Amino acid sequence: MEDIRPTKELLSKFGISTQGYDEHDIEHVISAVSEAQSDFGMIRLRLGALLLAVKQKDMWRGRAASFNEYLESEKIKLSAANQYMKVAEKLLFELKISDEQLQAISKCSMTTLVKASQMMTRENKDEVISILDTLSDRDANHSIANFEEHQKPLQEPRKTGPAAQKILNEFFRLPNDERVNVIRQISGRASSILSQLEKQASSVNS
Repeated sequence: MEDIRPTKELLSKFGISTQGYDEHDIEHVISAVSEAQSDFGMIRLRLGALLLAVKQKDMWRGRAASFNEYLESEKIKLSAANQYMKVAEKLLFELKISDEQLQAISKCSMTTLVKASQMMTRENKDEVISILDTLSDRDANHSIANFEEHQKPLQEPRKTGPAAQKILNEFFRLPNDERVNVIRQISGRASSILSQLEKQASSVNS
C-alpha cells in the first residue's frame, strides 16, 4: 500500500497552518484532525440555519418545484436536512447558544445533538452542554437519557421517600461539573446496580 503522508501542500489546501511543520510531526496531524472535525460540526449548524431560511422564506421557489426537490438539486438528503434544521432552530434561534458553547459541542454526532436539543431548555442548557462537551458521544447519549429522567421529578412530582428525596435535593444543589461526574458514574454502573436491586427484591419476596 502506498505510504500516504499529509504533506504541506495537502494541509495548506484545506487552510491548515504548516508553519514549522514536519511530516513526521504526529501531534500536528492529530491536532488538524480535531480542528477539521470541529469545523465540520460548525458547518452542519450553519447549513441548518441557511436551509431553515430557504424553507421558511420560500427561497427555493423559481429554482425547484418544491423544497424537497431543491434539496435533491443540492444533493442534500431530506432526513439530514431535517436534522440540521431542527438542531439549528433550537440552539441558534430559540436558545441562542453562544459561539463558545457551539464550538464546545461541534464535534458531537448529529444524532446526539438532535436528542440533546429535544430536551434542552433555557434552564438546563448549560448543564446539557457540559455533558456534551465533557463526555464521549456514546456516554453523552446515555447521560442525556438519564438526565432527562432525572429532570422529570421537577416537572412531574412523584411520590418519593424522605431518604431518596434528600439525595435528589443534594444532587441538584451540586455544581454542574460535579453533577456531570455523578451522572457519568451512574451511567457506567446502571446495569450492575439494577441487577443488584432486582436480586435483593427477589430475595425479600421469596
